[in-house]
Amino acid sequence: MRNHKKRFLYPFNRDHLDRLDRHLEMANVALHAALQMAELEISMVTQTLIQEIQLNASTSDSTVLRIEEKLDKHFSVAQENNMIMQSDCCKSWFQNRTR
Repeated sequence: MRNHKKRFLYPFNRDHLDRLDRHLEMANVALHAALQMAELEISMVTQTLIQEIQLNASTSDSTVLRIEEKLDKHFSVAQENNMIMQSDCCKSWFQNRTR
């Protein structure tokens, strides 16, 4: 009866609880290490993606700059041609008028 009373008051074997505690502690350590590895991998992937985005942005900036330079040259040449044509028109108009 005394044994049953002890078992009823404390139904778990202390050795079993200690073993369970050690197993849970080891599992906790393993899970913590796995979590740190996952965080490290996520950090590395994020860093790589950010570098790719920065490279793409830099490439886009360079492309836009080249396009702007070409447009500036094109409009500059067009403006010069327009001025020459206007100048030639003025010369011929003036020459025709003075004759």
